[in-house]
Amino acid sequence: MSGQDRQRAPWIARYWWVPVIALLGGQIAVGVVTLRIAFGDKTFGTEPSYYEKAMAWDDERDARRDPAQLGWTMSITVTDTDDGEQKLTVALSENGEPVEQASITAEMFAAVRSNERRSVELAPTDEPGVYQVGFAPERGGMWEFRVGVNHGGERASRTISFELPKTEQGGGRAG
Repeated sequence: MSGQDRQRAPWIARYWWVPVIALLGGQIAVGVVTLRIAFGDKTFGTEPSYYEKAMAWDDERDARRDPAQLGWTMSITVTDTDDGEQKLTVALSENGEPVEQASITAEMFAAVRSNERRSVELAPTDEPGVYQVGFAPERGGMWEFRVGVNHGGERASRTISFELPKTEQGGGRAG
């Protein structure tokens, strides 16, 4: 071993842990940044009550029946109103006759913000078998509507997507 190797050896032996700590610290920093991005992302959303829905799969499957299986005809539309809001309308009929006294609910959300969901109950209109609710979307784009119907002990649902126009208003509320 030369004299120069002997001088270098004590430094390496003394500070061998510095690159290890630097690599570990870098790994921790990358992890912290990744977690901040993941948890701070407003576009990320999960299905609410996922575990409970999975545990009660039979009931959930029954609730997701297509209205056509029950002999119902359901049409879902979203239209603009004069005041800049949107109106969700559901027309429900059975064998050509309007279905009255049904309980109709809707869960709606923008696809880009699926964790910001609204649940509303549609009110019957003057027209038999037609139910409506107005809402002011915070943003335009693709929206998903999950409409559930409960009538005479029977349940059915339908999921449909609509492209809503871009809005210029800041807030909004369901109701």
